[in-house]
Amino acid sequence: MRGVHFYIVLVLIPAVLALGHDIALLLENSSFNELIATMQSGERPLMSYLSDLGFIWTHYARESYESVRESSDPQTWEMIKMLLMQKALFVALAFAGVNFLLLFILKLLKVGPFKG
Repeated sequence: MRGVHFYIVLVLIPAVLALGHDIALLLENSSFNELIATMQSGERPLMSYLSDLGFIWTHYARESYESVRESSDPQTWEMIKMLLMQKALFVALAFAGVNFLLLFILKLLKVGPFKG
């Protein structure tokens, strides 16, 4: 069962990293008091503070982004672009959710790490 707990923590790491990245970027670009005032005034919606997956990819690994864009056919690239426009935190949480669902199904069927 420890393996399952380790797997759960492992699957949540991308979401924690995405949230940490957003918080670090936010605090780097504005003071804490200014940030609180902006959030309370409602000038910007809360979602605008979260990074898109595409921003993170192009900002930190531009060469690999260009390589994938050039080597992908147009239909595949359109699907990739749709994913890149999503918030990184939500993509990571969706990934974790799918994995948790699979673990739940394995537990119901009593297979894999849930044998016996």
